[in-house]
Amino acid sequence: MSLIEQLGGYEKALDLFKGCPWDSGTVDVPNPFSKGMLRLDLSDLSYELLDYRRQHNIFEVGDYFCYESKYLSNDPVDGDAYKKLNQLDSIDFECGWVESALKRGGIIRHATDEEIKAGKRLPDFMDQLKEALRGDHAT
Repeated sequence: MSLIEQLGGYEKALDLFKGCPWDSGTVDVPNPFSKGMLRLDLSDLSYELLDYRRQHNIFEVGDYFCYESKYLSNDPVDGDAYKKLNQLDSIDFECGWVESALKRGGIIRHATDEEIKAGKRLPDFMDQLKEALRGDHAT
C-alpha cells in the first residue's frame, strides 16, 4: 500500500501536506497498521504527491511540465517553448488549458526529475529517432 493510499487518498494527503507549517519538517499521522502515530518527513510526502500526480496526469500550481510534441493539433509550438520547462503558475486560466490538453492526449506531460535538474526539456528516444529519420540533428 502506497503512502498516499495509507493517508486516505490523494486529496486527503494533499490537504494534510498543505495544512503543515513548512518549518516543522515533519508531521505525525495515525499509523494505519498500529494504534500509534507515524512521523512523516514533509519532503518525502511532497515527493510522493508529485509521483502520484505524474502517474495520474494531475497538475497542481508549481508543477513543471513539458510539451510532448512540437505540434498542438496542426499548429507548431514555438521551438523555444517546446525545448524549455514550463511551470504551472495559475489554477484559474491554465488548469482549463491543461485539462483540455490532457483530454486530447499526448500534448503535455510532467517534467522528469532529470529535466527539472537540467532546467530544460531533455530529448527522449522518440525525439532522437524522429530527428535521425528527418536528418535534423539540431535539438
